[in-house]
Amino acid sequence: MTTKVLPNTWIELNRDAFVNNFMALSRVVAPAKIMAVVKADGYGLGLTHILSVIQQLPCEWLGVNDVWEAEKVREQGYRGFVLVIGPLQPNHLSLASQLSVHVTLANHKVLSTWLDMTSPPPGHLKCDTGMNRQGFFLEELSDIMGRIKNKSLLHAVTGLMSHLSNESGSIDQQLARLNTAQKICAQYDLKPISHISASHGVLTHPASHLDMVRCGISLYGYWPYSTTKKHLAKEHGHLLQQLTPIIKWKTHIIQIKSIRPGDAIGYQGTYKAKSHMTIAVIAIGYHYGYRIRPTSYGKAHVLVRGQRCPFVGKISMNTATIHLPPVIDFAEGDQVTLIGTSSGDSSSQLNSESLEITLDDLAAWCHTSIFETLTMLHPSIQRILV
Repeated sequence: MTTKVLPNTWIELNRDAFVNNFMALSRVVAPAKIMAVVKADGYGLGLTHILSVIQQLPCEWLGVNDVWEAEKVREQGYRGFVLVIGPLQPNHLSLASQLSVHVTLANHKVLSTWLDMTSPPPGHLKCDTGMNRQGFFLEELSDIMGRIKNKSLLHAVTGLMSHLSNESGSIDQQLARLNTAQKICAQYDLKPISHISASHGVLTHPASHLDMVRCGISLYGYWPYSTTKKHLAKEHGHLLQQLTPIIKWKTHIIQIKSIRPGDAIGYQGTYKAKSHMTIAVIAIGYHYGYRIRPTSYGKAHVLVRGQRCPFVGKISMNTATIHLPPVIDFAEGDQVTLIGTSSGDSSSQLNSESLEITLDDLAAWCHTSIFETLTMLHPSIQRILV
């Protein structure tokens, strides 16, 4: 009989929450289709695990960053449509064709190579409607369509896309520009799948849904910005209850120590104990992507047995130290919650209600966004589907 070995730190991915999020968003955007965006290793949560859930859903489209992610999803058996939405090099096109995936045509160098191919991969023309990032300007589109027609490749243009900048007041203007692009395509008897909206537009601007939407952060149960959540609370309160975060991040106590008044804790001795206190060493550090800024040490904490335990001393590469409240008899091996909920001990003198640390909390303590916080999660952290 083998003994189960606990990893130092692990991430629990809630399968049912992801399924519920997909179905809730599908109802919101119908009849538009959902492209599940799994770029950046499934938003840092593990492409292999996320894809295993998606393959059980009626999901026809995936969005990946590059041809190597496309190759990975094909190797895992996904047979639906795949669009490479990230930057593309001309020499990536042949692999895309072999993999039967769609590509984003967003610059002239890639377009020229695509036009010279005998059997190019299906292409989605990307128009820059105001993001000023990837894509062709609107005034270039007529000439581009003419070049595509001269090569007899209009049939290979399967999509027309853009990207919302999410700047306040700019969405309607960007939609109007994409509508002009649609009219230019129509002059060539072409009606490709049109898509412009990611999670923010999906949740706040129904007119942006068009034929398809690209859902990333919302599929994982999060809102792109606090303004998105405020809009949802006002316009779609029911959806706030239906979108559920899929991630819990945990570690455990590896050592408990008694500290005397005046003892320094951690590198440079930045924290000095003012009285007798009990501290715990926990198996987490900045190597794993847990990068709390020093200015947040007064607020940042973890949860152990439903109690808030603040950090004392600097967070190290693979370990950190926390202050344990004196009322509960903590033990080495106790589970520590970094993201998620933790229930208290009903037999203790302290509050036994469940407490929570959200992804937004951690992002604030790291002085960054929820996007960066997720994608900074180190690949060495074990991911577990629950």
